[in-house]
Amino acid sequence: MKKFLHYFMVLAAVVMAGALTISCDKEETFESGNIVGSWNQTNDAGTKIVVTFNKDSTGSVAYSFTNGDSRVENFTYDYHKDNRYLKVLETSCQLCGEYDISVSAKRIELNGFNYYVGDYVWYVFTR
Repeated sequence: MKKFLHYFMVLAAVVMAGALTISCDKEETFESGNIVGSWNQTNDAGTKIVVTFNKDSTGSVAYSFTNGDSRVENFTYDYHKDNRYLKVLETSCQLCGEYDISVSAKRIELNGFNYYVGDYVWYVFTR
């Protein structure tokens, strides 16, 4: 009986240590396909780009150029999570266009026709 109690206590200690370790990890909760939030990219010219999608179907693109200048463009969007389709509705911003979209917790990819560029593009942003 004494041996059984010893093994039981060791097993309980291992289980408790595992539970405490797991509960201390703070993992980001993510709903698959959710684009709401800010996404970052630094392009080949060194420009930092931050795209923000708000819950109310508005958003912005903030550019921070290597020379210290910055600019913000606002837009509205229509996002269909079920068929992974995003349309940036403004025609005055550089992100305007129609995109197939792929979203994970840390990465978003936009692949489609950009009105501003006048051609098909592929953008990748991360959190």
